[in-house]
Amino acid sequence: MYGVNFSAPYLLFVGLYVVLALVERQIAPNSRWQNYIQAGCIALYLLFIGLRGYIGTDWYSYRLIFERVPTLFSGGWGDFWAENLLEPGFVCFVSAAKTLWNDYHFFVFLNACADAVILHLFLKRYANGGYALGFLVFLVMGGLTLSDLLRNVRSIGFFLLSLPFLTARRPVPYFGLNGLGMCFHITSILYLPLYWFLHRRWPKWIFIAVFIAGNAIFLLRIEFIRPLIERLAEGLGGRFAHLQAQYLLNELFDERYRISLGYIERIVTSLLVLGFYRKLLRERVTNVFFVNAYVLYFASFFFLSEIREFAARFSLLFAFSYWELVPALYRTMQVRFNRGLFLTAICLYAFLKTAGLTGNLLYRYDNLLWGIESYNRRVEEFERFYLNR
Repeated sequence: MYGVNFSAPYLLFVGLYVVLALVERQIAPNSRWQNYIQAGCIALYLLFIGLRGYIGTDWYSYRLIFERVPTLFSGGWGDFWAENLLEPGFVCFVSAAKTLWNDYHFFVFLNACADAVILHLFLKRYANGGYALGFLVFLVMGGLTLSDLLRNVRSIGFFLLSLPFLTARRPVPYFGLNGLGMCFHITSILYLPLYWFLHRRWPKWIFIAVFIAGNAIFLLRIEFIRPLIERLAEGLGGRFAHLQAQYLLNELFDERYRISLGYIERIVTSLLVLGFYRKLLRERVTNVFFVNAYVLYFASFFFLSEIREFAARFSLLFAFSYWELVPALYRTMQVRFNRGLFLTAICLYAFLKTAGLTGNLLYRYDNLLWGIESYNRRVEEFERFYLNR
């Protein structure tokens, strides 16, 4: 079941951030009103995301996990570990939250608080006067999805907290924080080697080569991941057989990305980053992190586009590059008309992307402040929606 009526609350939510971003453009960087804008961004996020009901997709799994996880000082841990293969850090986090208050919605709100704190620290450090714009880009480029992926968002959060230690070349806290991230989601292992690469200024031709190769793979529909997994599954079985069953033989994932508004956005963003490449690197030393991370985002999405779920999950690990690069691109534009056109395009894309993401039954919004649909009712709708896909 699809319809724009499902998207209406989200469009209003994103629209408020558009207003805050436009107001922020008119305020002096050190004005006290900046503090009010930042507080408004956080308050909106906690009210809308932190107090949501059973919205999206992954709550279906996380609610069951929350019910099964024992509290910190109760028994049953042996049986739980025997029946569940989950990262221990996430399990301990769930158990601690459940010990404080045995209510799933409290756990969701606690996650939203953690998101808001980490994002606040990130934008204060790197957005350089584009706090509300960075918050808007966060929501549109990964944020609404990440708020549903409670394990992934914690691991990404630890990586964002580790960035200052990458700058200072302090390996112990960097690897320590990302080691904690691996305890929430194993994909954080991909952040470990970035300590040796993310801070380097790579030649521009590398980005151009990735851009051309990625488009060739995407447009020509070249497949190399699928045959590799099939061969490994046939020869080795085990984890590779599981991957084949989950992503290659499951009809829910038997779809690859096509040319769409998202494709156009990635091409335009890439061309802007290429065009302003040297200016971005000169504007702030730390911009090199986000330019390199964007290259990884682009490569993850386009090189893995033959398996939709792989492309979405792996590129999401580097979506944080948008949250800083978009405000940075705005800052580097000197011509006022270009700035206005760029900001208009961002706002328009924000509405279109939000409508596309949330325009289905699974995103029908409700909130604890005025009441939510029952868990059983949402389960019925969730299962019926997927069965009819």
